[in-house]
Amino acid sequence: MSGSKLSPLILVVEDEEPLAELLGYNLEKAGFRTVISSSGEDALLHVQIQQPDLAIVDWMLPERSGIDVCRSLRAQADSRKLPIIMLTSA
Repeated sequence: MSGSKLSPLILVVEDEEPLAELLGYNLEKAGFRTVISSSGEDALLHVQIQQPDLAIVDWMLPERSGIDVCRSLRAQADSRKLPIIMLTSA
C-alpha cells in the first residue's frame, strides 16, 4: 500500500460568500484542500482544530479585522509561524 500524503490545507477567511467560494473553488482545482471561514472568530477556532498550512485572510472582516486575526495568530505558539497572505481590494 502506498502512503498517500494529504495536499496542503489552506484556510480562506473571507466574509463575502461569492469571493470565498471563488477562492475555494480555484484552490481546490489547483490541488489544495480548503476550509472557508466567514469571520475572524471562526477562523481562530479553525486554526485550533485543524492547523492549516497557509491562511488567506481578508483585511476587512466583520467584528474582528483581518489584522487583529493575524495578531492573534502570531501571539499563539502553535500558529506563530503560519504563513499568512492578506487579501484586500483597492
